[in-house]
Amino acid sequence: MKHIKKRTLIVDDSLQGDVYKDIARIHWKERGAKRNRIGSIVAIRVDNGPRHFFSLRGLDNKDLGKIRFDFVARQALKLEIGTTHDFTIQEANPLQKLKWALHATDPVARIATWIALWSLILGLAGLALAAWPIIEKWIPSHKSADSAVHSSGPIMRQQEGRDQSLLSKLSCAAT
Repeated sequence: MKHIKKRTLIVDDSLQGDVYKDIARIHWKERGAKRNRIGSIVAIRVDNGPRHFFSLRGLDNKDLGKIRFDFVARQALKLEIGTTHDFTIQEANPLQKLKWALHATDPVARIATWIALWSLILGLAGLALAAWPIIEKWIPSHKSADSAVHSSGPIMRQQEGRDQSLLSKLSCAAT
């Protein structure tokens, strides 16, 4: 992952609308990289601990130097309101963003992601079933040359008979 930023911030309680939404609120000056914009999914480590994924949101100028988490996030990160910690903020890659959405606290994001994932799986299965007859034609047959001759034997013999009768007529006409 790129765009790693370390900041020392004071933990504060979330805003009222941010409860159970996996949101971390940080002032834009504390976010670091321009790619860590509002709404992006980031990995946040507290004091070099394990990563936790959050949707990043902004804060007013009066909250410069603070980071806001809801109760669920503070419990997961083992944080207390008013304490100061070192936070590492990293940009999440696409698989980590998917992991965040599949395990989000907010049921709207979680259920929508699961529906999208199952739709993708079923769509790929349907595509594979639809493409199978085309792919099957490209795969060489395991029949031997003898079985091909034997399976078309009567037809080949009829054609040979016609060719011989045509040759005999031509030879009679030439003489």
